[in-house]
Amino acid sequence: FNKCTVRDVATLTNIPNFDRGRHIGSIKPYNNTPFKFFGSTFLERKVEKTPHTNYLQGENMEKRILPELLAPAGSPLALDAAIEGGADAIYVGGLAFNARINAKNFTPEELRESIARAHAYGVKIYIAANTLIHDRELEDYLRAAEQAYLFGADALIVADLGAARELKKRIPIELHASTQLSGHNVAAAKMLSDVGFSRRVCAREMSREEISMGLRWL
Repeated sequence: FNKCTVRDVATLTNIPNFDRGRHIGSIKPYNNTPFKFFGSTFLERKVEKTPHTNYLQGENMEKRILPELLAPAGSPLALDAAIEGGADAIYVGGLAFNARINAKNFTPEELRESIARAHAYGVKIYIAANTLIHDRELEDYLRAAEQAYLFGADALIVADLGAARELKKRIPIELHASTQLSGHNVAAAKMLSDVGFSRRVCAREMSREEISMGLRWL
């Protein structure tokens, strides 16, 4: 798999051989209270540019390529927690056009600052833009997507194929197919690749074999 999603950021620190004794840097989080990054996280290996040393047990585990660790963040405080926990990437929602509307989400200024803060530590930010878009909403949707791109977002998570087509024509940003797009088979993976998606967020019901078969296209 090329990513995994963590819904409880606290689980990131409950890892065998997690070294809590070594500080590698600090940032100023959303609430202006500095905190530290600890030990053998994904983030530490990026910052120090050291080889991957897998903390899992087993023979030759250090030779395995680790997946991207993707965490959600419904607020700037949650984003800070995900960065501290060692996420490789974080997905967030703006004020509109996302299926995370019940979360606190981010104002434009918070989003700009959060993207800059994440990038300072090698963490990518994906913007959830995964509602179905009516014709009357398309221009506002594209303007919001352009704003996210200008803020430095690394990808958009999209659920509407028509909107994806317009995004590919207008904005040079990576597109990830949302679970809400309902692409759960190999034929869908090929179609999404043809449209311009580079990643599909798979439903939890898909088996490992089904996911592996779709990887040849995305």
